[in-house]
Amino acid sequence: MPELYRSTPLNSLVKTGPAQIKARDLSINEQPFIRKTLLIGQPLSVMSDNNHCLRLPPNQWLLLGEIQLDDLPDYAVDVTDKYQMFKITGSNATALLSTGCSLDLREKVFKGGHCAQCRIEQVPVILFRQDANYFVMAERSLTRHLWMWFEQATREFK
Repeated sequence: MPELYRSTPLNSLVKTGPAQIKARDLSINEQPFIRKTLLIGQPLSVMSDNNHCLRLPPNQWLLLGEIQLDDLPDYAVDVTDKYQMFKITGSNATALLSTGCSLDLREKVFKGGHCAQCRIEQVPVILFRQDANYFVMAERSLTRHLWMWFEQATREFK
């Protein structure tokens, strides 16, 4: 029987390891296979070690990483393979994202810990900020389009 393996939508573009783009004071790194659990229902108690709990209105939470639920929500589903995540770091991260996103991403407005559902170059994404880093999640079927935009948009930073 053939061995099964997981792949990302970018595996055909990048043959070894997660995809990445490096530019002047800017780095975009694919974050494959981070567990994602969508919870729908009333507020609940979640135990999580250095993971994120993103509130997505109405009554939804997206938990990133391994979690343990103290109380069962109305609905929980593993959406790990639904979304592809990218980490964007560096002093030019805000400038890059601002070229394709209409949100005000200045640090005094979109602070660390903030999360939003928005569009980057017409691709619906979940965007959240952790300190000076951004994380962008797009549905798997739109990942290649978003990646091509990242490649094009980072040219001005090289």
